[in-house]
Amino acid sequence: MAGTRQTSSARPFDSFEYGVLRDIQAAFSTSGCQGWPGASVASARVGQETRSGDFHVTVRGVDEQLVICVGTIEGGGAFGAMAKAALCGAIRGLAPEARSPLTIVRAVDDLLRQLNADLGRGSVTCSLFAGVLDHYDETMTVVSLGSIALFLRMEDGSIKAMEPEGPALGVTTNLVVSARTLCANKVRRLVVGTAAATQTGSHRGPTVGASRFRRWVAETSGLPPREQAEVLARSLGDFLGSEEPRRETDVIVIELLGAKTPEELAPALRDRLFGRFPDSPGADVDPSVFLG
Repeated sequence: MAGTRQTSSARPFDSFEYGVLRDIQAAFSTSGCQGWPGASVASARVGQETRSGDFHVTVRGVDEQLVICVGTIEGGGAFGAMAKAALCGAIRGLAPEARSPLTIVRAVDDLLRQLNADLGRGSVTCSLFAGVLDHYDETMTVVSLGSIALFLRMEDGSIKAMEPEGPALGVTTNLVVSARTLCANKVRRLVVGTAAATQTGSHRGPTVGASRFRRWVAETSGLPPREQAEVLARSLGDFLGSEEPRRETDVIVIELLGAKTPEELAPALRDRLFGRFPDSPGADVDPSVFLG
């Protein structure tokens, strides 16, 4: 039967295979807090005891843009783990030239449906958040699909939940989806949780739920990005308790750093104009010539 559970006829993983799968997954996830042009990106994870389809990829894109993808692969067992590796590799290959998250979304959808068709499996899907931050324009264009949890901390401190633009990838034959553009002077921070962040709950109690997770986001919104990500991950772990299967769940906090001074923007502007032509005379121009 298709789905996230293996059938009784499926051969169980031995310890070696299990370790290989975890190594593959770890290779496609970053952790901690990283500084990027126009943003600070922090991540934390709860649960380390079972295989997970969760992943996040952060790559520097064209013209110093920042490309961030957070996703969850659902279903497929070992095939799901292989699909995750393939998708993360494709994202890393596309990201350096992707000016819109829609480019990544469509490529992931095409690849996933092709993998399902080639291997005769139709049960593997991907919930995905994809965002491209342009720190020159001070905007971030985002797409959220499937069961990804996405919350925004606005300029006035309020927390806004963003509903997904469409279903998980790998299901719909004719994908129709649009992107949203966020302005850094209006949106200060994004909190992204993989599917289990709001869906998974204790066997003896309710699921975490979007409203509960949103309250946690609001209560921790004054913390630095890394600390907020870690506190949210601990809150999830405490709520799930020791009886819950410890599926890995990622929490990503993206703080938009907002407007830059002319002095800060000048070197970036020079690099944007001449960076692709290192032999151009303009590549050595003093950044101060862009001020005035």
